[in-house]
Amino acid sequence: MQLALETPTEVYARKALIIYTNHDHTEGLVMEHALREQGGHPVMAEGINVTRDTIDTLLHLNAMHTLLFVPEHVVAVGSTSLAWISPPRARRLLFQGAYDKAVAQLDGQVLPQPRLLFVVRGRAMFVYALKGQDRPGAQTTLCLAPYYNVFSNHQVCQGSMQLPTRIDPNNTNAWEDAFFYSNFVKPAGPAKVHAYPGTYRELWDAVVDAGMFRDEWLLETGLTLEQALKGGR
Repeated sequence: MQLALETPTEVYARKALIIYTNHDHTEGLVMEHALREQGGHPVMAEGINVTRDTIDTLLHLNAMHTLLFVPEHVVAVGSTSLAWISPPRARRLLFQGAYDKAVAQLDGQVLPQPRLLFVVRGRAMFVYALKGQDRPGAQTTLCLAPYYNVFSNHQVCQGSMQLPTRIDPNNTNAWEDAFFYSNFVKPAGPAKVHAYPGTYRELWDAVVDAGMFRDEWLLETGLTLEQALKGGR
């Protein structure tokens, strides 16, 4: 049971980890099986519960092979999750078929956007707004993203969005494009998503007049960045 890598280093199969689950994949456990060679063939011993030493070894080996360059705008990265900042910029918003006819008239217009924070966990996408220009820390308070199609838990309603196939710190633009190329048809909840003293259409008219999305028009969520990254609401 010897494996020769591209480098001169030789490694040997010592243990096998087997994942056991029920039919729904909702419950399960991981068992560790020692391996030995018998008659030129690998033989597995009975399984035991995975030890902390084994977990530490896996984390150490994985870190050795997955060290990545992280762009400056990326806030946090995990094996199946990513969080990054999108600076204020003008973006084209699509409102074709919007329930509010006054808002539908904005379809296709290029409008200044606030500073945003995107979080992707698995295939779920969340979006928040940020006040100021400082790099957010764990205790930074997040604001509501002022958009239709965003649920009260800040998760994006994906609908027919064409999401990227992978999570990559160097490919955040693809996720942002998937969000902004979607059609904003109606609010995803009854709550107001902005602090401007007017309608949603009047908010964007004010944004155009100001040439920017002012921080004072953002509503705070009460969530910190740390809570959002942990899946808080």
